[in-house]
Amino acid sequence: MIDDDEHAVLADALIQRGDPLGELIAVQRALESVPASAPPARKNVLASRHAKLLDDHHDYLFGDLAPHFSPRSRPDVADPALVVGRWSGGFVEVVIKRRNIDLDLPAIVRGLKAAPIARIVRRLEIQHGDQVGAARELAAGAPLPALRDLVITWQKPHTDPLLEMLQPIVPQLETLSVRPTRYTHFKSARLKTLQLCEDQDQFWTTTMRFDAQLDAIEDLHLRHFFIDRDFFARYPTLRRADLSSTFEPDALAHFLTSNLRLESLELYSATFHDTDLDTLVRHADGAARIGQLTISIPQRNISTATREAARARLPQNIKLN
Repeated sequence: MIDDDEHAVLADALIQRGDPLGELIAVQRALESVPASAPPARKNVLASRHAKLLDDHHDYLFGDLAPHFSPRSRPDVADPALVVGRWSGGFVEVVIKRRNIDLDLPAIVRGLKAAPIARIVRRLEIQHGDQVGAARELAAGAPLPALRDLVITWQKPHTDPLLEMLQPIVPQLETLSVRPTRYTHFKSARLKTLQLCEDQDQFWTTTMRFDAQLDAIEDLHLRHFFIDRDFFARYPTLRRADLSSTFEPDALAHFLTSNLRLESLELYSATFHDTDLDTLVRHADGAARIGQLTISIPQRNISTATREAARARLPQNIKLN
């Protein structure tokens, strides 16, 4: 795995070998370090050099995938399969689109891993197509060394253990987003942001308990999982959470009476009713350790009058929807 300092060393080594990828990294880093007070001409010179490097070495940088990327000199190419997103510190985001394009997505991933630019791909988004096959290829063999953020967006429910397939590369990730998935038995000492969505067909009847081992998690967004009363005790590093799920009956009371400290917490469940609202009001003082707590209860579950009466009794850091 590679960090920013090692990345700078990589750029120097590549420049010494005459590899244009090294100069591309160096120019990008220089471009970002230009002070806001510097004359515009200085930034413009670097930006022009950056664009020229991408154009002049397009075929080399992207290897066999070069025809699927839009050259900087031709940004009007219609709906390319692959898109270079934001550059940051010499790293690059790559989005695999495939919308309206008939491509072998697993072969695209293999090609990306073999291309020179693979050494600086920090974020990868996979959309539209055989994401299962793409995930399998992504985890097979040598990984993308700089990859830290992975987003896979499904278009339909599935039963494939996607996260189980991705487990070989999960330890190097800082951000992971997958929807939908039914596998949560994975471990990571590095992951800080996680977004998972279970099969929507099982939304409010799920018993799929979320119990991943996440030693450094800070942001957690879950949909359609079962949240037990000991959920937060397993994630002491958590700072922000958004949970739209099924909750164990006494989970809310347990959360509010614990030593839970978060910047923000959003809870929603179709199973929340007036008893949960009573719990919220009764233990509202216990939520003082939470910067902003938002509880959403379906309109059909409690009356408007009951909702308004509860709102009048809640402190400012608690929002009732």
